[in-house]
Amino acid sequence: MKQSRRFFSRIGQFVQAHPVITLLLAVALIGVAFVGAGQIESVTGDRAFVGSNPTLDTYDDEFDYGSVATLVRGEVTDPATMRAIDRYDQRMSSVEDVQTVNSPADRVREEYGRIPDSQAKIERVVGSPDTAVIGIVTDAGMTQQQSRPIYTKAVDRKQFVQFPAGASVTVTGSAAFSTQLSALIQQSTQQLLGLAVGLMTVALFFLFRGVRLRLLPIVAVFVGVIYTFGAIGYAGVPNSTLTSAVFPILIGLGIDYSVQFHERYEEELETHSPKEALPLALGGIGPPVSIAAIAATLGFGATWISSVGTPAFVWFAQTSMFGIGLTFLSGIIVLLPILTLYARWRGDGETSDGRRRRRCRDGSRDRYRYYRKCRHHDISRVKH
Repeated sequence: MKQSRRFFSRIGQFVQAHPVITLLLAVALIGVAFVGAGQIESVTGDRAFVGSNPTLDTYDDEFDYGSVATLVRGEVTDPATMRAIDRYDQRMSSVEDVQTVNSPADRVREEYGRIPDSQAKIERVVGSPDTAVIGIVTDAGMTQQQSRPIYTKAVDRKQFVQFPAGASVTVTGSAAFSTQLSALIQQSTQQLLGLAVGLMTVALFFLFRGVRLRLLPIVAVFVGVIYTFGAIGYAGVPNSTLTSAVFPILIGLGIDYSVQFHERYEEELETHSPKEALPLALGGIGPPVSIAAIAATLGFGATWISSVGTPAFVWFAQTSMFGIGLTFLSGIIVLLPILTLYARWRGDGETSDGRRRRRCRDGSRDRYRYYRKCRHHDISRVKH
C-alpha cells in the first residue's frame, strides 16, 4: 500500500507541476478517441448472440444470400408504374455486390421486348394485383456492415426513378432491418447518455453543494465516456443492444471516482497549499479508489469469461472494463488539472508573504479569505 501511495503521490506532483501539459494530453486523447469511435460498427441479429462456428460460417459464406425487398403498392399494372419498376430493376442490377434483381417488369419485358403503353397488355402477363415485390438478392457471406450500403442505394434509387404519385414504395428486407436497428441503437444510446448525465447533474447540483465547481466531475466522466468509445473502436468491439447499456453504468461509476478525487482535494486545501494538497490528496485517495476500480473490472472480467460463445455479453464486459479504467484515468488527467488551475487563479494556498491562507466558513460568497479578515467571526468557525 505504501508503494501505491507513493506512486499516486508522484502522479499528483506531476499534475500539480504541469496542469496545462496534462490537460493538453487529455485533449489530444479526445482527438484520438474520436478517430477510434469512427471505426465502431453496429452488429445485430444472430451475429450478436451466436459465436463463431465453422459449420455456420461455411453456410453463411456459401448459401446465406442477403436480400432487399422493395414493396410497391397501388396501380402496379399502370404503364407509368411498370416503367418505374423497370428503371428501378435496371439501376439496382448495376449496384456492386447485387447478384440478381427480380421484378414483374422482367416478365413484361420478356413478353413484349419493352414495357407497352397498354395496361391491358401488362395485365395479361402479370394479372391485376395491387402490389408488386422487387426482390434484390445480394452475394453470399456479406456482413451487415457490407450489406447496409445496398439498402442505402435502394432507397436512393427509389427516389431517382420517380414512381407515380399514386404508388407507395417501401424498401425492406434483412439489410433494411439491420440498418434501421443500428440507427435505433445509436438513438437509444444517445438518449440513455443524455438522461444519465441529466440526472447526475441534478444530483451533484443539490447533493454536492458547498464544494467549488461541483459539476466538474460530470465533465471528467463525459471525457471518460468519449475515451471508451475510442477504445472499443480501436479494439474492434462492435456496438450492440447490450453494449449501449454500458454507458449509463459507466457514468455512475465514473462519477464516484471523480467525486472522491474532488472532495479529497478540497479537504487537503483547507490545511495545505495546492502544491502540497494535490500529492497528499491523490496519494491518500488514489489507492482505495483504484482498488475499487480493479475489483469492478475483475467482476466484468468474470462476465467476459463466463459468456464466451455469446458475443453480445462478451462485448458488454469488454466495454465495461475499458470504461472503468478510462473514467478513472479521466478523473486524474481532466478533473485534477482543472482544479489545480482554478486554485492558482483564486490564489488559494500561500500568500505573497509566505503565510498560509485558511478557509473562512462564514457563508459568504468568497469562501477563501485571509485569516486576519475572518477575525470578526467566532474562532471555532475557522478551520485550521
